[in-house]
Amino acid sequence: MDYVNYDGVTRDFFGMGAVVDKAKQAEQRVADGLKDAFAK
Repeated sequence: MDYVNYDGVTRDFFGMGAVVDKAKQAEQRVADGLKDAFAK
């Protein structure tokens, strides 16, 4: 499991990918991780 700290965002930033670049990065990171997990 990876840990990434997204400095400068609120704790509920994750669902704000349309307007917050760090949230979009976090959402993509999770999506990629899920794709990898289900591909195995």
